[in-house]
Amino acid sequence: MKIKIPRANKFVYGKLRGSLKKPLIIFVPGLFCSINEHYFFNGAKYFAKHGYSVFRMNLYDHHKDARKAAACTLTTHAGDLDVVVDYFREKKVRQIFVVGHSNGGAVVLLSKNKNFDGVVLWDPAHEKRSGYKKYSYVTRLPGSKHYRMRWAIDYILPKNLVEEAETISYENLIKDIHAPIKIIVAEKGVLVPYGKRYFKKANDPKDFHVLKNSGHTFDEDGAEDRLFKETRKWFDRFSK
Repeated sequence: MKIKIPRANKFVYGKLRGSLKKPLIIFVPGLFCSINEHYFFNGAKYFAKHGYSVFRMNLYDHHKDARKAAACTLTTHAGDLDVVVDYFREKKVRQIFVVGHSNGGAVVLLSKNKNFDGVVLWDPAHEKRSGYKKYSYVTRLPGSKHYRMRWAIDYILPKNLVEEAETISYENLIKDIHAPIKIIVAEKGVLVPYGKRYFKKANDPKDFHVLKNSGHTFDEDGAEDRLFKETRKWFDRFSK
C-alpha cells in the first residue's frame, strides 16, 4: 500500500506491507538508492512472512511534492525518518524497528529522536568513507556549486551534502542510540573495519556480524537470504 506522510511543504512517500497491528520495520535506503532495491523489495516479503510489517521509505521521489536528491542532505533525510516514526507511533504501532543500508545507516544515526525499539545497520557508511572530496571521481561541476560523482552513471551531489560529510562523526552518534543495535557488514566490502569501530562504541545490547561471501549490495548467491535471517534473529529477540 502506498503511503504519503506530510513534512512541512513536502511529503515522504513509501510503501507499506502488512498490518499495523504487527511490529513494524522501516527500511532506509542508501545514497541514490530507492525502495525498489532487491534487498528491500524481497526483504519486505520475507519479513511479512515472519510476523512483521514493513514500510519501505523513499528518501526522494518523482512526485512533485516529494524531495529531490539534489536538494537534500543526510540531516534532511534523518528529519524525514523522525517524521515517519512519529506517524506510525500515532497509529499506535506497538514496536518500530529500523534498518539502514549504507548511507541509510548514517541517516539512522543522525536521527534526533532515535525513537526506535531496535536497529540493524546493513554495511553502514562511515565518515572515513563518505568524505566525498577525497575521491578523484568526485569533482566540482564547472559553473555550479554542486559536485559530480562519476560512477558508471554520473550523479549530482549537493554542495551541502558534500560539506556535511566532512564534519559529521557518525561514530560518536552511535553512542546516542540506546535501542538494541546490530551491525552487519559485508565481508567483501571496504566497511568491515569501520563496522567494528561502530560496534565498539555502541551501547548494549549490541551484536556484530560479518556476512560471508557478500559485497555491499548483497548480490551474491544466497547473501540476501542470510542477511534477512541475521536481521530477523536480532529483531525476534526484542519483539513483543
